[in-house]
Amino acid sequence: MSNPGGQPHQSMPMAIDHPTLPVVVAESLRKLISAGSLAPGARLSERHLCDSLRVSRTPLREAYRILAAEGLVELTPKHGARVVELSEDDVANIFDVLAVTEGLAGRLAAEKASQAQLDEIAELHHQMMIAYEHRDMGRYAIAAKGTHDAINEAAANPTLRDVYLRLNAQVQKLRYRANLDPDNWARSIAAHQAFIAALLERNGDRVELILRAHVLAKKRLAVGRNDFAAGNGIVGKADASNADAGKADAGKGGIRGKGGTRPPRRQPSAIGRDLVPHAAAPSARRKAPKAATSPPPTRT
Repeated sequence: MSNPGGQPHQSMPMAIDHPTLPVVVAESLRKLISAGSLAPGARLSERHLCDSLRVSRTPLREAYRILAAEGLVELTPKHGARVVELSEDDVANIFDVLAVTEGLAGRLAAEKASQAQLDEIAELHHQMMIAYEHRDMGRYAIAAKGTHDAINEAAANPTLRDVYLRLNAQVQKLRYRANLDPDNWARSIAAHQAFIAALLERNGDRVELILRAHVLAKKRLAVGRNDFAAGNGIVGKADASNADAGKADAGKGGIRGKGGTRPPRRQPSAIGRDLVPHAAAPSARRKAPKAATSPPPTRT
């Protein structure tokens, strides 16, 4: 159909490009899980989350389904949703696949990235180095993740990027927890400097090699340290069969175990030691014993 001036009507775009509410809610929950605010194994209280996020139950339940598809949340009939608790084998398998996907993404980025994308990656790396110099773990984690994300985006392979995002979300916390050790953090910095230099030189083979080794180093740290066990998303092999016994109840804050058993208490790490309650010291004050009384005199 033409208008009176003889010009055809232009079709008006009707779609609005913005995330739906369940997607926004899912992203909020994803951040809480990644930060450890929602601990592995914790049940997700609909009432509490609806109040905190100021949403109704319908978008919250849709968000649960999104996160369940990503492997972050487990949906159980009649029991609601809870944060997935990974076994040691699960974590090892995820890192093995991540090493391949991140290595491939690095090689593709070296081949396909525009100069603007390389400049963005270099700037993120620069921000990460500034954070490292100030030993600012929070800023460092954001910039380091941004660097990895930008490399995967520059690879120009949506399927590869989606696999990376889904798997990385499951072990994000473990990747950066390893940096609490100064030596491990320094080695991670050296690896970043090496693969960024190779990327800027567009040496795809070298980028792939270094990125694979970098991710596999994170795997060895994640599955090889006991203090990554309970409460950090990993259940040790010996405890996998008893994973349901003694999980933290998010609603009541207690620990319950089947048959009255209780899992071993996790020792506090060097950081946050003051957040773990210690056994109360015995009171220095004791009640004085009652003075002995002499028997009444005997009458004669």
